Amino acid sequence: MIENNKKLPVFLFLTGLSKSLLGLFNVIYLAKLGFSVTDIVTWQLVVYIGYLILYPISSFIGGKYGFKRLFPFCIFIFFVCYLYLNFFVKTTFDVIIYAILFVSWTNIYWMTKYHLEFQYLKQNSKVGKKVGVFLIVSQVASLLSGIVSAFILEQASLFILIVISGIIMCSSLIPLFTIQEEKGKVASIKDYFQVVPATTLFHLFLKQGFNVIEQFFPLYLYLYVKQSYSFVGIVNLLLGLASIVFTYFISKKIDKKKEAYLLLSTVLLCSVYLLEMNITSNIILIIVFAEGIVKQFFSIVGDNNYYALGTKISYSSYILGSRFYMNVCRILILLIAFFLNQSLPKLMYFCIGFIILSGFVPFLTDIKNKH
Repeated sequence: MIENNKKLPVFLFLTGLSKSLLGLFNVIYLAKLGFSVTDIVTWQLVVYIGYLILYPISSFIGGKYGFKRLFPFCIFIFFVCYLYLNFFVKTTFDVIIYAILFVSWTNIYWMTKYHLEFQYLKQNSKVGKKVGVFLIVSQVASLLSGIVSAFILEQASLFILIVISGIIMCSSLIPLFTIQEEKGKVASIKDYFQVVPATTLFHLFLKQGFNVIEQFFPLYLYLYVKQSYSFVGIVNLLLGLASIVFTYFISKKIDKKKEAYLLLSTVLLCSVYLLEMNITSNIILIIVFAEGIVKQFFSIVGDNNYYALGTKISYSSYILGSRFYMNVCRILILLIAFFLNQSLPKLMYFCIGFIILSGFVPFLTDIKNKH
């Protein structure tokens, strides 16, 4: 058994910070360049489709040779991706190329992150407590990133932000190469579907409405509430402040009562989303603070279920299968919810409906026997 050291949270923090500095304003920057909501949704659709193609490839290479060897290539594509955005994105075709570059580095980022996290969780019994640590690290990384990114974009340029974010991403290699890693893990999408209950798969399908709405909520704020980088950055700060303390408080209690919290967290989250969708003044900042609390409640419940199930089977197959399946679901949601009506608010309402329904479908963490 590999004894993972304490450098994993440091790696997660640095990569999370770097990703957050540029990621929060991804879709907003495209809107700022004059692209339509349809162009931006198309960008996201290409990203989701790209994951379906690249996840199996990076999973195979990383599983055989090690994700630590693959990550420097991820950083190289990171720079190419955002420099392309800064200097060359002018047309819808450029947006598609940018999407391909974006998914080329983020698929390696996600596969590396989940691989190391599950490797760590496999050696610990208190899944809820450890997942709480992951969430806190993620929240601390993104807490000030919105304000910092907004300041740099408004006072300097995207290029300066790329340089700063890139330096942080490169520094993550220092803790990464001190982390021991399991190799030779063969991943199979088929194995995932053989052991995950159908009820859980249906729950995950409905829950992808949350991922979609999270991708486009910053754009919604920018287009329909206030067209300001700073405003979106303040919203991100409030979300982070509200969630960090709550994450630490509730994550220790989730191991025992995952099912009892599922419906409650779903109802609370959707109620807050509906309030935000019907307020267009600065008073929305009060509701945003409440969102930070209930969204983290919702995320903790979901993440604990997700990680708890993944520790019971081959985590390499679980990571690949779950990421592949969830992106299929996201593609379907985008195609149904947006391209039938071409409206961002209607897309948001549609996703809220899916999230509500997910609260009534249990996430089963008991695996089924292979046949």
